[in-house]
Amino acid sequence: MKKKKIAAFFDFDGTIYHGLVAFDIFRFAFRKKIMSFSEMITLSKLSYYYILDKFNLAERVLINERIYRKTKDLDSREFESASQKFFSHIKNERFYPDAVKLINWHAKNNHRIVVVTAAIREIVEPAREWVRIDDILGTELETKKGIYTGKIILLPVGKNRINVIKKYCKKHNIDLNRSYAYSDHFSDIPLLEEIGNAVVTGPDRRLRAHAVKKGWKIMDYG
Repeated sequence: MKKKKIAAFFDFDGTIYHGLVAFDIFRFAFRKKIMSFSEMITLSKLSYYYILDKFNLAERVLINERIYRKTKDLDSREFESASQKFFSHIKNERFYPDAVKLINWHAKNNHRIVVVTAAIREIVEPAREWVRIDDILGTELETKKGIYTGKIILLPVGKNRINVIKKYCKKHNIDLNRSYAYSDHFSDIPLLEEIGNAVVTGPDRRLRAHAVKKGWKIMDYG
């Protein structure tokens, strides 16, 4: 029987990236005027929902479903282009150095590095140029001829996330009990409960209290 592999699952916002990447890209697109006026109006509405999600003002699965239904009729290629320009602009200045060190450690130990994020996959994809990422489990939206239909194919958020990761582990022969998970948000408690090595990074109050109770490793970035 083939020996199972080890993976390191990283949340993106607040764990690898300092900030809320989708919101920052939308703001960048506004400032640089690299999207059409109608797209920018829609993005302003999306930004409102991202703020609700950021400050835990609504249930995560519900709020993200609302966010991504509002992408209907937007051009996915415009999102990807805006993201590419954004990351080329900021380069590596918004990535936590401690997170990058962790990623490099896992890479040296031949662990598979997987980003798990609520952000649309194509928004995070350009980050690969600046930080080592083997796979991205991001939100996937249906497109037709490059245009979003508003239908959600994959939403690795909150209670959905552990199921998405379990399917990924089965597909790639990964041992969940020997793998690692890094997160700053209490919505990832179900994942952290089931992973072999749970690490919380700059956690919110609720996650910190739970981590102390469970004896999980807590990392506060300097």
